[in-house]
Amino acid sequence: MAKSSADDKELRRACEAAIEGTKQNVVLCIRVAKSKGAWGKGKVVKGQMAKPRVLAITSKHRGDRFKAFLRVLKYTNGGELEQARMYKLKHLAKMEVLTSDSSGCTFMLGFDKIRNQRVAPIQWTMRNIDDRNRLLLCILHICKDQLGRMPKVVGIDIVELALWAKEHQSAGSKQQNLDGLSGDGLSGGDAAVTVENDLVSQAEEEDMEALLGTYVMGIGEAEMFSERLKRELHALEAANVHAILETEHLVDEVLQGLESATICTEDMDEWLALFNVKLRHMREDIEAIETRNNKLEMQSINYKSLVTELEKLLARLHIPPEVSACLASGTFNESHMSKYIEACDWIRDALRGFDSVLDPRFAKIRAEHQSAGSKQQNLDGLSGDGLSGGDAAVTVENDLVSQAEEEDMEALLGTYVMGIGEAEIFSERLKRELHALEAANVHAILETEHLVDEVLQGLESATICTEDMDEWLALFNVKLRHMREDIEAIETRNNKLEMQSINYKSLVTELEKLLARLHIPPEVSACLASGTFNESHMSKYIEACDWIRDALRGFDSVLDPRFAKIRAVKEKRAEVDIIKLTFVRMACEFLRDHFVKLADSMMSDKRNFSQRGQLKKPDHAHLHNKCRIYTPLLQHMKFLDRSSLTPLRKSYCSSINQLLRRETREFANELRAGTKPPKVQSVWFEGASAPNPNVDTSTISEAYSKMLAVFVPLLVDEFKLCIWNHVGIVEPGALNESLRDLLDGIQEDFYATVDWAHKIDPLLCISMFGITKKYLSDLKAETAGYVRLLLDAMEDRITNLFMRFIDEARHQIERFDKGVKQTGVMSFVPRFALLATRMEHYIQGQNRDLVDQAYIKIIGIMFVILEKISQADPKHSDIFILENYASFQNSLYELANCVPTLAKFYHQASESYEQSCTRHISVIIYYQFERLFQFAKRIEDLMLTNSPEEIPFQVGLSKSDLRKVVKSSLSGVDKHITAMHKKLMKNLTSEELVPTLWDKCKKEFLDKYDSFAQLSTKVYPSENIPSVTEIRGLLATM
Repeated sequence: MAKSSADDKELRRACEAAIEGTKQNVVLCIRVAKSKGAWGKGKVVKGQMAKPRVLAITSKHRGDRFKAFLRVLKYTNGGELEQARMYKLKHLAKMEVLTSDSSGCTFMLGFDKIRNQRVAPIQWTMRNIDDRNRLLLCILHICKDQLGRMPKVVGIDIVELALWAKEHQSAGSKQQNLDGLSGDGLSGGDAAVTVENDLVSQAEEEDMEALLGTYVMGIGEAEMFSERLKRELHALEAANVHAILETEHLVDEVLQGLESATICTEDMDEWLALFNVKLRHMREDIEAIETRNNKLEMQSINYKSLVTELEKLLARLHIPPEVSACLASGTFNESHMSKYIEACDWIRDALRGFDSVLDPRFAKIRAEHQSAGSKQQNLDGLSGDGLSGGDAAVTVENDLVSQAEEEDMEALLGTYVMGIGEAEIFSERLKRELHALEAANVHAILETEHLVDEVLQGLESATICTEDMDEWLALFNVKLRHMREDIEAIETRNNKLEMQSINYKSLVTELEKLLARLHIPPEVSACLASGTFNESHMSKYIEACDWIRDALRGFDSVLDPRFAKIRAVKEKRAEVDIIKLTFVRMACEFLRDHFVKLADSMMSDKRNFSQRGQLKKPDHAHLHNKCRIYTPLLQHMKFLDRSSLTPLRKSYCSSINQLLRRETREFANELRAGTKPPKVQSVWFEGASAPNPNVDTSTISEAYSKMLAVFVPLLVDEFKLCIWNHVGIVEPGALNESLRDLLDGIQEDFYATVDWAHKIDPLLCISMFGITKKYLSDLKAETAGYVRLLLDAMEDRITNLFMRFIDEARHQIERFDKGVKQTGVMSFVPRFALLATRMEHYIQGQNRDLVDQAYIKIIGIMFVILEKISQADPKHSDIFILENYASFQNSLYELANCVPTLAKFYHQASESYEQSCTRHISVIIYYQFERLFQFAKRIEDLMLTNSPEEIPFQVGLSKSDLRKVVKSSLSGVDKHITAMHKKLMKNLTSEELVPTLWDKCKKEFLDKYDSFAQLSTKVYPSENIPSVTEIRGLLATM
């Protein structure tokens, strides 16, 4: 094998040089061929050539992050590699191996990022399958272990890929992968291309090998294995459905809990919404209150500051009395002029202070404005205008004092005649009035103090009397309530005593009646405790069992449940239980010994079994009669104690099983010894001579039928008796286990008889299958359940043996494929007709499923082998096929008319025969007249695009060319036809096919020549060629 490019170190170094600077490591690089690249907008190149490329898988590791890329590298003119394209492996969505490439080396990679781009898919072709698997496995490994996702894989079996990886582990490639990923922080085991428990784990592989190892796999058993897997799948699905149905109540409980939790959650959500709204409103109220308080606090601080500033301002604006008196005197003597000048200077400075020095915001305050007005009034008075201070007032815009406060202040000040310097007088007067009011209030309080003391003393005495009266009323209420409770308790006790007395009298009466009913008669106790179960005294035991059954039913159903706790009833119940358990124990021991003795007595008598030269039909009538005597006793034991019947049931089934197995073994041995088997050849398709189809094996089938006729009714009777004796006594599961114990081991002797018949003649399985089917259809499931299981096992055994014979026949046919040239009719074709005739003789109107499956398997492999043998000699393959298919049709003509399955294969063989005849005859005709019919074929092709008049002017189709072709092909046409006949007979080994083939050959030749004549007449109307009638007449004379 050539070395893979993935192991080429020079290629790896070239790839590393091409991606230098990317800080990425090369994991794998391999040479590929690229085809069907992306289409451009220009002219599309017809027949695009494959281009050499290099695919490199690179990785990059940065901290905990891992990135993987697929780089496409191309060769430059200088032979160096450069990057053409890069894909991220995390975007890889699909890996598809193209089925159109028979080598399997071409695949496509589909990425999510280029899904919607209008480009033709790129196809990558590897040198061999190993390179393809190596690249795909490396990509899958990185996607699974490092990227955590797997792309979709199409066109290749993932299990086969894993098996290939396991077989092709390479130390060199493994080390190369280790070196490529070492820089990325990946371990060698993680980066290896070889698959170790990646796609199929070791445990899964071992389980599959163990499963496949349980079968002897041969040709034809794949379908059986597939059917078994399907049945197991259906069983698992049914079990899954049952498990879902069993847990339905748990699912309902969980759903109910989820529903209640959802309701609670919704209620809680509504409450939380309400609380949220209330809390929001509370927060808004608190914020509004805090805002209001902050405003009030700020307003109080502002008011305090305003009062302080006003006091300071009033102190600055105070007019000295001497200035006021000087300006208001009105006497302007020369001696006093200096005083007037000083007063005017003072008032001028004051007015300047109002206009420039004083803050403009204080100009709107009433006190300052009045002071300024007074000063202006004084100036006006000096100038002789005589304006009053009130006329000079100016409207105040209330900035620092509110309108309400200003109005209150005006109302208060309006009650006084304000003049210059009266602010202090007004303040002093207010203080004096306040002290006067306080003094008057104190005097009034002191004068009425003794009256207040008297009122308070009266209120205190009234309060004390009220409290005393309330305490006395509470005491009287408590005493009256206690008296009422005592009276009610006394009355209730008296009523209970009276009722108790009446109940005691009634109870004594009922107890006397109950003890009389529960009395055990002495004869019943003595009978049940005697322990002797003779048939003559069975009626007494039955009567005693009836009595104790009625007594127990009286305890459980008729008796009032409240009486069960009375000591006398408990003692009587314990006495009855002791008698019951003692009787059941003795009865079980007796019946167990009785069943064993009955079976031993029958087994010790050899007259009950088949002997040499004498077949004895088993008879269990005496055994059944003996068992039916004690049936009523079993029914009573069923009621008394069900658990005690388990050892009794096992003893009965074990004893009868030993008897049945010996009867079956002796009968089967004598049946085989007394039947003389004929000599039958079991190999049908090998050997020099064919098997004799007329051997009479009816005695073998009659022996098998006789065995079923004897033992099936016997087993059904035992089955019915066991069910009748135990129905309702035990649970269905325990009853089924007992029935299995009863019939266990009997099937081995039936298997031995079937194997004996199959060894004599495998085709007897057909008749035995039909006999078994007939008995299965006659039995009812409810009366013979486990007998049906026995017959089902027999049917499976017969089917397996017959299919083993069919598989061996298929192997015999397969051995005819020796890979060398073979001629004539294969021997297995006529021998199959004999086999089918014999099989139809055995089936005789029974179910055809088994035989039809055999026909399908054998004929299918026959046709396959015929095709393979024909391929060994392609030159004469058609002759080989038509001879064998003709023999197949001739030998199965009569059976195909009455067997639908054979009719289907008959028609298939007819179609293959016709196709082979057509191909062979065409070869013979073209061998002699190829030039003539090739000329006609060229005319037909040109007539599709040209008119008939233009064809004679085409190169090689002129009239002279037509004359040459006709002369070379039809001159001495009788010799050509004679050569055709000789060619037809040359390689045929079946002479009876020659007339039919020659007739078909003449007909095919005439049809082709008729087509040529018509074309010649249409294209060359002036040319004369031999007519079809002449040729037909010539063929008729040959």
